[in-house]
Parts: sequence; structure tokens; C-alpha cells
Amino acid sequence: MTADLTLLLPLAVLWPMLLAGLALLPGWGPRMLMLLPLGPLPALAAALFAPRDTPVALPGVLLDGGLDLTATGAIFLGGAAVLWFWAGVYAAVYLRRDGRPAAFALFWNLVLAGNLGVFIAADIVSFYVFFALVSLLAYPLVIHDRQPASMRAGTVYLVLAVTGEVAILVGLMLASFGAGGAIGIEAVRAGLALPSAHPAALPLLIVGFGIKAGLMPLHVWLPVAHPAAPVPASAVLSGAIVKAGIFGMVAFLPLGTPAAVAGNVLTILGFSGLFLAALLAVGQAGAKSVLAYSTVSQMGLVMGVLGVALAAGSAPATVLPAVALFALHHGLAKGALFLGVGLAPLCGRAWRWGLMAVLAVLGLSLAGMPLLAG
Repeated sequence: MTADLTLLLPLAVLWPMLLAGLALLPGWGPRMLMLLPLGPLPALAAALFAPRDTPVALPGVLLDGGLDLTATGAIFLGGAAVLWFWAGVYAAVYLRRDGRPAAFALFWNLVLAGNLGVFIAADIVSFYVFFALVSLLAYPLVIHDRQPASMRAGTVYLVLAVTGEVAILVGLMLASFGAGGAIGIEAVRAGLALPSAHPAALPLLIVGFGIKAGLMPLHVWLPVAHPAAPVPASAVLSGAIVKAGIFGMVAFLPLGTPAAVAGNVLTILGFSGLFLAALLAVGQAGAKSVLAYSTVSQMGLVMGVLGVALAAGSAPATVLPAVALFALHHGLAKGALFLGVGLAPLCGRAWRWGLMAVLAVLGLSLAGMPLLAG
């Protein structure tokens, strides 16, 4: 039974890729919008039932790489799957009269596959391919309506995405070289803690993952991309795709071995973003812009905590459960806020008051109000 359940890991990635392929078939594109909620279901099943720390080999695929689900990865995977499901439900209704349904369904499912794959990759080759998939192919979602503001936002997004991909690729290559050519994530992470590790490897990885996670001053794509993207795309950008950067740090930061310089720099930048982004959010006029800066602020808190742990040499077990729980809570709450903001103009007065009450509770939860998830 355990062996059968491990098959959920490759299915989590292959199923949305199959749905993306179906979107290319003549006459199937518009119909695929209705199937968007089905894309993350195998991943949700994997997060709930697949065995932990049981690698699945993929012979002949990406240098004989593989997939693996850790306890931390399961939390990220499950949270992302739930958010992608509800965002898919929203998109199926929101875009039912859209002029490019096939293109949206195609890139939605490809980005979904990459996002989920990041959380279950067992080696750096698979990880990088999935990360590139979620990072670069989110560009068509940002510019989906082809409006001038969206195109400008897409340009900013693409420049930073490519910059981040280059930093991560070079960082992983240097880290693998320092680990004796190993490609397993655990071995590469252990190699980063060795005195022989290349001094540029860890900073490059922090920069690359920091761009995706909204680390100040590398955050500038978030406040422009979120308002431009369709509402369901904004929800997954903030709630799930940003978490790919956080998970990259979780997977590769050599926690347990003090790295004072890198840890202190990450701490300063993370906590600076925590406060500065919150102040910048106050001056924003649009709700989606406020939520975007809010994401920068909250991810700054996470990265600041990781920086403190890295500088102090804290054991992973002392920090990763809290980081994973915070990421889960933020992803679901922030995704719900984006979807709720999109619903507000469609509601009548009575329904709108009820919706605003729900959004207020979600906001208070993100702010850490007692008795809520915060």
C-alpha cells in the first residue's frame, strides 16, 4: 500500500501537465477552464496520504532524478493544493467569457505543475526545472488581458524572474561542485555548510529565492504584477507561488551550522521588508496593491526568522515547523483575501457587508489576533 501511495507524487505533477496538454487540442481549450479545479487534487491526496521521506526514483528523467515528500514539504504542498483548487473554482467562473480561455488553462496548469513540483523535488535538477516552470511561465498569467499596465508589469516580472533563475542556477551549480558533484538536495545543503563550499553559492541562492519570495529590495515585481494579473492568478501568485521562494530557502539554507554574514544580511533585509512594506501598503489606493505589499511584509518576517536561525546555527527542527505553519496560514488567508476582493464588486449591498466581515476576520488573522490562526 505504501508503494502504491508513493505514486501520488509523480501524479501530482503529471496530472496538471496532462490537463495543460489537453488545452492545446482543438475545441478543448474553452472546456478546460471548467476542469481547472481538478488540477491540484492528486497533490492534495499526496500531501494527506503519501508516505514521508520515501524517495520515488524517476529513471531516465532529468539525470535520473526523483521526488520525495518531507514533513515540511507536505505542509507547503497541501496548502498550495487547497489554494489552487479554490482559485481554480473562481477562475472557472471568472473567466467563462474570457477571449483566451485555452491560453489561460494551458499556462495555469503548467505553472501549477511547477509550483507543486518544487515542494516534492528530491534533487537539484528536478528542483530547478520545476522552479523555472513556476517562475517563467507565470508571465503569461500576469499579462493575460494584454492591457498596457499588464504588459509593463509583465516586463518587470520577467526581468526579475530571469535574474532570479540565473542566480539560482549558478548557485546550485557551485553548491553541487562544493558537494563533490552530488545532486541530491540533502547532500547539496550539507555541502553548503562545509568550509570548502564556494563563498558565492549561498548568497546567490538567497538572492534567487529572495526575488521570488519578495525580499526587499528585490520585491518590486510583486506590487506591479498582482494588480495587473486576473484575480485568481493574483491569489496563487501571492498565496502559493511566492512560497516557492520560501521553500527554496527552507530546502537549501544550511541550518544547524552558523553562517553569520549570510544570516545577518538575510535578517536585516527580511525585517526591513517586514516594516517598510507595511508602511508602503498604507499609501496604496487599490486593494490588490495593499495585499501585495502585505505579502512582502509577511514574507519579510519569515525570511528574517530564517536569517536569525542561519546566523545562530539553529537546528532545523527549532524553526522549520513554525515557518511551515506560518506559510500555510498565510497562503490560505491571503489567497482568500484576493479572491474576496475580486468578488466584492459583484456582490449586492447585503452580500457585500457579509463578505467584508469575512475579509475583516481574515485580515485580523494575518495580523495575529488571538484565537484566530495567527
